[in-house]
Amino acid sequence: MVMCCRTHKVGPFRTCLFGRKPCGISPRLHRCISCGLQTINSQPQENAMKYIVPYNNEWPIRFNAIAQFLRGYIPDGCLIHHVGSTAVPGMPAKDIIDVDVECPDGSMASVIEALERARYDHEGDLGIPTREAFKPRIGSTALSLPCHHLYACETRSPELFKHIAFRDYLICHPTRAEWLASQKVRADELANSRAEYIENKSSAYETIEGEILSWADRALQRTPTSGAEPSR
Repeated sequence: MVMCCRTHKVGPFRTCLFGRKPCGISPRLHRCISCGLQTINSQPQENAMKYIVPYNNEWPIRFNAIAQFLRGYIPDGCLIHHVGSTAVPGMPAKDIIDVDVECPDGSMASVIEALERARYDHEGDLGIPTREAFKPRIGSTALSLPCHHLYACETRSPELFKHIAFRDYLICHPTRAEWLASQKVRADELANSRAEYIENKSSAYETIEGEILSWADRALQRTPTSGAEPSR
């Protein structure tokens, strides 16, 4: 069984549309026989990557575990989004799940209080306005969850907009996702430190972020998507 990028389990994929092998991974673009969604499905060839790992089909499952825990604490009306590279099928990434809690405008104080009850420490915005960061406390249940970065943003946060646009653009444009994946693997290959890896991939990210913001201005609708889990 294979997960499509909407994370429901389906049978064998119908069509392999291409099969190039850039820089240590072999992306395949497939169409799910159940929902028709196109997905890049990466299989590691020889994982020599130092600072990132090949896409892991467990990442959506890990996000769901984190979201289930958070739903027990955050207020009704909040959404929980899987964002970052681990939310993009086929994308190599650090083995850490990025999670955004989206809350209604003006309600951040209640979310901070709720996450403190869940035993997260509030770290402030870490220099990025409109995005609050949280860290699990030592000895907490939150620390036993899959490794994750947790942020909270109000609905009109520019940072939330960028996070969702990044994910949705790459899911909707799998050939651009394949290009970015190959650039990240190449950046890793040439790097001798994490700082060098970040520097090496910066040009590719500048290119793709320009495309994403242009696309988002025209097309992104700010409604819950497959990467969001509502609070109940």
